[in-house]
Amino acid sequence: MQRYKNNLKLQTFTCNFSLKHLHFENFRRTFAPAKMNE
Repeated sequence: MQRYKNNLKLQTFTCNFSLKHLHFENFRRTFAPAKMNE
C-alpha cells in the first residue's frame, strides 16, 4: 500500500510539472514570437 501511495504522489508531481512546462511553453510562444521564428 505504501508503494502505491508513493507512486500516486509521483504521478501527481509529474502531472503538475508537465502542466507548468506547458504553461511556460505557451508563455514563451506568446511573448517571444520573433525569437521563435529566427
